[in-house]
Amino acid sequence: MTDKTAAHSGSTPVAVLHRAGDVVHGVVGTPGAGATIASWRQMPAHDTDGIRAWLDEAGPVAVLTVLPASMVICRTCTLPDATQEQLDQALALQAEAHLLDGLPDHRQARAMLPTAPGETSRSGIMVAWPQAGTDDWLRSVQEAAPEVRFIPDVAALAALLDGKRPQGPLLYFDPGDGSVALVFSHPHGAVFRAARVATDSGHLAEAIGRVVAETALSVNHTARFTETLVAETTRRIRDLDGRAALVVPSEIIDRAAARLQGAPDDPEWWRQYGVAAGALLAAGGPLAPLGRLQLDAPTVSPSLGRQLIELLSRPRNAAWTVAVCLVIIVLGPLLVSGLKLGLLRVRLPDLDANLREAKQAEVQLAMYRELKDHAWPMTKLLADIACCTP
Repeated sequence: MTDKTAAHSGSTPVAVLHRAGDVVHGVVGTPGAGATIASWRQMPAHDTDGIRAWLDEAGPVAVLTVLPASMVICRTCTLPDATQEQLDQALALQAEAHLLDGLPDHRQARAMLPTAPGETSRSGIMVAWPQAGTDDWLRSVQEAAPEVRFIPDVAALAALLDGKRPQGPLLYFDPGDGSVALVFSHPHGAVFRAARVATDSGHLAEAIGRVVAETALSVNHTARFTETLVAETTRRIRDLDGRAALVVPSEIIDRAAARLQGAPDDPEWWRQYGVAAGALLAAGGPLAPLGRLQLDAPTVSPSLGRQLIELLSRPRNAAWTVAVCLVIIVLGPLLVSGLKLGLLRVRLPDLDANLREAKQAEVQLAMYRELKDHAWPMTKLLADIACCTP
């Protein structure tokens, strides 16, 4: 197990896990504008407890796991330059036409690629993750962290591209499962490819070269340019001696290292951690929707009001509710009066005697009022008599 810490180690809210063969490359950093990488570590893929301990130590708020190209379906479409709302609608229609029917929403995603200078069209990328591609390792990662999302490795390459259009391809391959993720530039944008090649024949470089040739010819590159490109790509793959690695032009590495603070500019580091670093960049940019894939369908906890509406939407429950309301309206006043009478009897056990006393007190009060209004004052009467007596 290897562990390195970058110079800029500020906040570490997001962790990215990328499995390459028998090892996992993990990075922790902050996506978005001014993205920063804080630390990175290489761990055995089978050491689930070690991965969980590292995540607990790093304390990310979310975990982003990279999906290999062998598990996903990737499609590319070219759209005219229009408003964002129109592009979203057009991309949604393209996804319905190119992706698998009946695929749930949590297993598909789409996003627009940033434009390059001078381009008059936009490139859209659509990915799908069929259920059949799930393995036990992804399930173990899902259980090791509280909030886990998944992103295809081809989306990480798209984030590394970031509006650049180099002549050479961006390629990541893993001989362990035959995954090949490819990004190719062409005059109208870029094309993305997620493929799987056979690895049992021992001719990995030639198999990947055929994928590169097919992709280059599909975007109308010349045969001579394609042959040169395939020869250079196969040579670089042979030099890696069957190791999983990221193969990208040097200007892409330089630009990515400048965008991700704390990341070294060492080519060997980018061969190992480049996909994880690209996923971290994708999580904070326009490609962020590609990092919202989920292993299981999300569970929604409805509010109390929604639960009440769903309960009353059933005919039997609605009928019982109406009947109860009618009973309350008819018998409610009687019930309230009975409760008041019962409470009064509790507080005044001898009710009849209290009522007689109250009635007698009321009669006496009436008599006093009459005396006050009609009786002569005795002091004044005596004074008048004294004045009139000779």
